[in-house]
Amino acid sequence: MDTLPEECLLHLLSFVSLDRSSLYSLMFTSTTLFRLVAPILYRNPFGLLDGQAKRRQDLLYLLLRCTPDTLQSLPSNNHGATLLSPPLLDYLSFYKVHSEKHFYGVFSETMPLTLTGVALHPQGRKTQSRLAQSSGNPESRTKRAAASLNNLVEMNVPTSTAVAHNNRQGPSPPVDLHQLRTKIHLGLLGHTPENIHTISFSIHKISILEPLVNRLSGLVHLKLSKRNAPRALDGAVNFITIHRRLFTTLQEITLENERLAEPEDLSCLLQTMVEPRVIDVSHWKDASRYISRFPLQRCNTLIMHLIASTELSELNPSFLSTFTALHTIRMPVFHQSMFSWAAARKGSANEPMNKPTSHQSIAVENARYKSIRLYGKDGKLVPALTDAADAFRESLRELVGQSSFADPTTMVLSWDWLMPCLTRLDLEGTVAVNFDLNSLHYCSVLEELRLNIARKIPEAWDVQSKVKQLSNVSHCLRRLCLEGYWDFPDSALKQTLLPVLKRLHRLDLTWCRGPTTGCWIELLPQLTNLLWLALSTSEEKRDQLAYLKRRHKLSVEIDIALLFERNSVAPLSQ
Repeated sequence: MDTLPEECLLHLLSFVSLDRSSLYSLMFTSTTLFRLVAPILYRNPFGLLDGQAKRRQDLLYLLLRCTPDTLQSLPSNNHGATLLSPPLLDYLSFYKVHSEKHFYGVFSETMPLTLTGVALHPQGRKTQSRLAQSSGNPESRTKRAAASLNNLVEMNVPTSTAVAHNNRQGPSPPVDLHQLRTKIHLGLLGHTPENIHTISFSIHKISILEPLVNRLSGLVHLKLSKRNAPRALDGAVNFITIHRRLFTTLQEITLENERLAEPEDLSCLLQTMVEPRVIDVSHWKDASRYISRFPLQRCNTLIMHLIASTELSELNPSFLSTFTALHTIRMPVFHQSMFSWAAARKGSANEPMNKPTSHQSIAVENARYKSIRLYGKDGKLVPALTDAADAFRESLRELVGQSSFADPTTMVLSWDWLMPCLTRLDLEGTVAVNFDLNSLHYCSVLEELRLNIARKIPEAWDVQSKVKQLSNVSHCLRRLCLEGYWDFPDSALKQTLLPVLKRLHRLDLTWCRGPTTGCWIELLPQLTNLLWLALSTSEEKRDQLAYLKRRHKLSVEIDIALLFERNSVAPLSQ
């Protein structure tokens, strides 16, 4: 792999960026890969660990070794302990994402004793000795550093060892957990504060980070959560205000406010941002009550909770026309004509509009939506999706529609114009059942198609004609998901859809009735490009597929949802 250009290596690493074990394996391969992998692995290292507090404490200790002043300042009576020397590589310099939730369950009264007592553990002394003796060429030192890193993260250092040592020095004073948390948060963030890209913190606790706010010159994304009883927002407002006065980098904000029984207005945090580019309130259920207060003038991405509210339905149909910078939205559909202000004169499914005002003309000219996801009743959803597909046909890359369970209709989503940029189409519910598959003919670069028709199939459902229409899908298609009661015969997969299936990397047929196991036994060896397959089947057929995979040495990963007598499922990975 060393012969490949670094651009190619970085592209390959992007596919395993969330796989900690693969990243560790690659670190040992060469000096080049170590240099490229380390920033990926330690950008958000806690996000790659499981929920075990012990493993998180070991990782935390490794990072704190990069900032000895912080480690030595932790409240403990073990100040006489000799700490390990800093690692050969400054792993904390790669740290970019700091999330308060990653430390839930990690902090305890015994934690400072554990951290300062590690140096007294025999394995810790042995590791320090190896580090001190590091010599030779740069590549050997790099590999030795990587090996030491892996040992430290996996190292089991019992708390009892540190506690026993400290007991010989006398009883330890009580630990102020708030002081402990504050020191560690400031230590991790303060090592290279200019590198920090994202901070995720409680709204009512973020004030403890104010000592660093004037050094966070690279901060782009702020995630604020509120899960307790109503409290003042002054600390968060002050943090944002100071940062905005010093820098211009803070452009993205995420607000979470799920657990409060009573609605609470957090829009002042958005207003303090003045002109945020990204607003994510998908975990703030009551956000739609206050959407009229959102600063959307320069916003390009708006992500909302998908459950509609009465307040949202009262919005003016042309509400979005005011905000011409928007190119990505995820929200409940609030009116069937929510995109009629931008719908083209030709091909629009709705009634002809009056001649647009000058303001509307500017909106139509400037609007370039790339991604639209809507949820709601078909009566509003289908016209809104049709208008969106029409108005933004030249820019739209992703179109997602999800029908609510209420008031299903037979309204057909369809278009007969080219969609030259659409790479992902995702429909769920009755909007998928009634979708005109002939529209796929106009999506020449479609890479991903998901049609979840659930269990309600119309009496006039003609699976043969549906299969024929699907066979005309774009040659670019690589991911196909056909969930629900499609009821495919074997011939549909072995003949009509075979050319499509041979190009796929991922295929999801969960809940599809048919095809038979015999069909898959014949078909799977032909699908050489397929990397992942999801099916619903019985335990017996699952075992047959597992045998087939072993016999033919197939590399495809098969996920099985086991079918039981009462239609319950238990997911199982092969």
